[in-house]
Amino acid sequence: MRATTERTMYELLLGSMTLEHHILAEYLAMAKYAFSSGMIVPGWLAERLDAIATQVLQKEVKSSMTVDMLDAELAAEAEGELSVLPAQANPTNPLKELSTIHRNLAEIILPATPRTILLLASESARGGLWRFLGPVRLVRGLVVMALMCLASFVALATSADVNIVSVSKNILEIHGFPLLLNLLFLLTAAALGACFAALFQANRFIAEGTFDPKYESSYWIRVILGLIAGLLLSHMVPLTNDDISKLSVTKPMLALLGGFSAAMVYRIIRRLIEAVESLVKGEGREATAVQEQTAQARLAAQSAQSRLQLVAGLTNLQQHLAAQASPDTLRLELERIMGNLLLPDEERVR
Repeated sequence: MRATTERTMYELLLGSMTLEHHILAEYLAMAKYAFSSGMIVPGWLAERLDAIATQVLQKEVKSSMTVDMLDAELAAEAEGELSVLPAQANPTNPLKELSTIHRNLAEIILPATPRTILLLASESARGGLWRFLGPVRLVRGLVVMALMCLASFVALATSADVNIVSVSKNILEIHGFPLLLNLLFLLTAAALGACFAALFQANRFIAEGTFDPKYESSYWIRVILGLIAGLLLSHMVPLTNDDISKLSVTKPMLALLGGFSAAMVYRIIRRLIEAVESLVKGEGREATAVQEQTAQARLAAQSAQSRLQLVAGLTNLQQHLAAQASPDTLRLELERIMGNLLLPDEERVR
C-alpha cells in the first residue's frame, strides 16, 4: 500500500462520494481493529485488501484530492515511494470483490459494527487537543458538560444562600436571589446525574464497538430530560422529616436520581395520571351502570304491563266464548287483542 499518513488516507476516502471509497475506508478500519485485537484474519483477506487498496488509492482518489495533496502525491511517485499495483489485482472492477471481503471481515469483528470501527479509527487518526477527553465527539461534549456542572455544583455549594434551611424549603417558601441559587444547585445535581448516565451508556456501546453516531441527539435529549426530571422530583416528592439536615441531603439526592433516570420520573407522573383517570372513569362507569339498571327496570315494567294486558284480553275472549257470542264478536275481540300486542307500549289500551 502506498506510503501515506493514516489521517490523510481517511480524509481522502471519506471525502469521496463513491461507494467504493467508503467501503474501502471501513475495510481498512476493520482490518486494523481485527489485527490489533488479536482476531483471526485469513491471510488472503489481507493480501487482497492491500492489492485493491493500492489500486484505488493510487489511481482513483486523486480526482478528489486538494491541490496540495495532489502535488505531494506526485512528488512521492517521482521518488518511487508508491508501491506498484500487484499483477493479481483486478484493475477494472474491485468493488464486487471488495464488498465480499468487507462482509467476511464484518463477521469477524462481531458484535462490533463497521460504522463504529470507522468512526473510532477516523477520530483517532484526526487527533487534536481535546482527544484525551474521549474517543468520539459526543463523549468529549458530555465530559466537558459534566466538568462544568461539577464546578458549578461546588461553587454554588460554597454560597451562603445555599444552606441546610434554604435547600429544605420548597419553591413557595423562598424567593428572590436565594431561590435562584438553590434551584441552580439542584439543577447542577440533576445535570451531574444525567451526564453520568449518558457517559456510562455511551462508554458501554463504544467498548462493545456498537456505538452509532446517528443516535447522538438522543443522548443530549436525555440530558435535557434529566434536568427537568431532577428538578421535578426534588420538589414533587413530599418530605415530612423533622430533621432538617436529612432533608437537605435528600433533595440534592432526589435531583441526582431524577437526572440519572428521567424514565423513572416519567413513570411516576404517568402512574399519577392513570390514578386520576381511574377516578374519572370510575364515576363514568357508575353513571353508566345506573342508567343501565334504570333501563332494565323500565323494560321489566313494560313487559309486566304487556302480560297483564294479554291476560285481560284472553279473559274477555274466554267470557265471550262462555256466553256463546256470535262469530263476529269473537273476531272483533281477537283483532283487538292482536292490535294491542302490535302497538307500542305507551299506546296500548285495555
